[in-house]
Amino acid sequence: MEEKNNGFFKGFWVGFGVFLICAVLIGGVMLMQGIKGFERWRESHETEAVRPTKPSDPAKPTDPAKPTEPAGTDEAGDNAAAALRFEEVMDYVDSHFVLEYDKDEMINQALKAYVDAADDPYSEYLTAEEFAKMMEDTSGSYCGIGVQIQQNMENMETTVIQVFTNGSAKEQGMKAGDVIVRIGDEDAREMPIDDIVDRVRGKEGTTVDVTVYRSWEDREITFTLTRRPVEVDTVYYRMLTDTIAYLQLTEFDEVSAGQMEAALKALKKEGCRQLVLDLRNNPGGLLSSVLDVADLFIEKDLLIMSMEDKEGHVYEYYSEKKPVFSGDLTVLVNGNSASASEVLTGCLKDHGRAVIMGEKTFGKGIVQGFFTLSDGSAIKLTTEYYSTPSGQCIHKIGIEPDIAGTDDPATEDVDELLEQAKEYLQKK
Repeated sequence: MEEKNNGFFKGFWVGFGVFLICAVLIGGVMLMQGIKGFERWRESHETEAVRPTKPSDPAKPTDPAKPTEPAGTDEAGDNAAAALRFEEVMDYVDSHFVLEYDKDEMINQALKAYVDAADDPYSEYLTAEEFAKMMEDTSGSYCGIGVQIQQNMENMETTVIQVFTNGSAKEQGMKAGDVIVRIGDEDAREMPIDDIVDRVRGKEGTTVDVTVYRSWEDREITFTLTRRPVEVDTVYYRMLTDTIAYLQLTEFDEVSAGQMEAALKALKKEGCRQLVLDLRNNPGGLLSSVLDVADLFIEKDLLIMSMEDKEGHVYEYYSEKKPVFSGDLTVLVNGNSASASEVLTGCLKDHGRAVIMGEKTFGKGIVQGFFTLSDGSAIKLTTEYYSTPSGQCIHKIGIEPDIAGTDDPATEDVDELLEQAKEYLQKK
């Protein structure tokens, strides 16, 4: 009997998802017309909109967020039939199903199934809670204690892997390697990582007691930490020699371009004339962020990237200001350098601005857009392909380095690729 019920629910959720989406389309609030882009999508595309399209072609559209117009009457008829079928399923469930069920959860699962059926790993339906968390994560700032944590799924041990410079955890002396064992009076040793995050984040000005075990001192330490706005560190830098500097960018968040500019200016004051930019394991991020980061390295009015949407409209994005850093540049990449990392890498390579070193990049040459629904939930959809300045679409292809190299994980104290890049710059 349980197997029959499971089969019923599976069929219901998939069918229900089709109905709900189609009902939205038919009801006059079609997803691609009546839905406003959420704040980050709007901000990103406001930035993009002021970046000029090719000057010789002013007729090119400049709003890549504009939704596609609905298809013809045949598709509308198909949608109507699907909506009717879905409504019938809903009526039968509401009228005859005797077991208890959570209708909101069934709707959420149906919507997830509908979008998942498109077979695109980058497109998804997000509940209002999931969407709010995603916005916070990509903003690069939040209200908390200022740490990044990682959980071992085998023993549920949660370890601090990074302590941000502007959080109360840093001020109170928490260190990378500390293991969180209690939050307040609650045992955190088997607590899911999402629950730990929920407990340490909160309203600005409030406090939370976090107890950690520090293995190298063999003792527990309790910190009383004040929650406050924290900006995630996405940039790390240092001088390698008197003239060569190293700068790592971990992701492209809202805060990244500002952190990059500040880092470059600080390095120049220390005598930096040559730079190793490390994009290894950088998964990407916001389109607006990578456009602003590219501005820091290339001359004004150079093409950064172009995008093509479902209707064949092409949008071109150009640098808007003089570069902050004009010295010799090498960029380190590997198979986990993806998306926005590849936008920047392709731009710098095609313009001959940098020598690319390492391994072939991941190969994600598509762009996602976010659209909010009436209840605060949202969908993320793949909306465009992008190309490098030379016109190459690198989706599922990646970018080949100019000079191959890798870091040997067996030698933890030595980064062979970084040493290779430093030697290359020293010979220039």
